[in-house]
Amino acid sequence: MDALFVMEDGSSLLLTLATLRRWQQGGKPVRLVNVPTHFGYLDLSVEPRRDGSHLDYQFKLDPKGDQASRTLDKIVVDARTSCGRKIKRVSLNGQSYENFFNEQVLIPQALRNKEYRLQVDIE
Repeated sequence: MDALFVMEDGSSLLLTLATLRRWQQGGKPVRLVNVPTHFGYLDLSVEPRRDGSHLDYQFKLDPKGDQASRTLDKIVVDARTSCGRKIKRVSLNGQSYENFFNEQVLIPQALRNKEYRLQVDIE
């Protein structure tokens, strides 16, 4: 089940790329705790609004052993919006964020041991 929410592609970590759209809508939160990845152990929560107009993500990578030395070029969050609607606005850790296209938010040079809060408003 974790593989639906977390995938790796070379030096990239992909979040919620393979989830069903209905899992990211309807007001039911999803939480994953301590999921092992190539880059560290991941905690991830996704909280959608019931009307499909907004998604809140919170995630953090906690590396163990040599995971901290593995190259992590970017984290890609696929918002999997209701009915494939495009993202209207994004904020990252409380700041307006412009690095998104259609349903994907790109976080280049993401840091480990840092909690990320991503808010996505949908058209």
